[in-house]
Amino acid sequence: MRLFSKFGKIKENAVLQAVEYKHFAALRLISLGLIGIFAISIISVGFFIYQHIYTVVGQVQSILVLESQLGAAVVDFNTLEKVEAAWQEKYSANPPLIARDPFSPANVAALEEESKR
Repeated sequence: MRLFSKFGKIKENAVLQAVEYKHFAALRLISLGLIGIFAISIISVGFFIYQHIYTVVGQVQSILVLESQLGAAVVDFNTLEKVEAAWQEKYSANPPLIARDPFSPANVAALEEESKR
C-alpha cells in the first residue's frame, strides 16, 4: 500500500500491511465487479421491460387505428344464397335413426347380420 506514499497522498497504515489483509485489494476488486454486474443486470432488465411495454402499447394503438378505419366489404350475393340453401338443407334434414341402443350390450346375432349386409 505504498502507492502515492512518496507524494504524501496516502500514508502507510500498519493495519493494512498486516498478513490478514494481504488479499484486501483483490476482495475489494471482486466486490466492485459483482456490484457492477448486479447494477448492469438490473438496468438491462428494466430496459427490457420498458421496451416491451412500449412495443405492446404501440401495437395496441395501431390495432385501434385500423379498427376505426373500417371499410365496406363487397358481398357476393350468389355465394351467400348458395351457403344459406346448403345451411337450410343440412339442418332441416332429419337425423338418421339409431338401429340399436348404444348403451346396451351388443347382440352377437345382430352384429353378424349387419356385417353380412
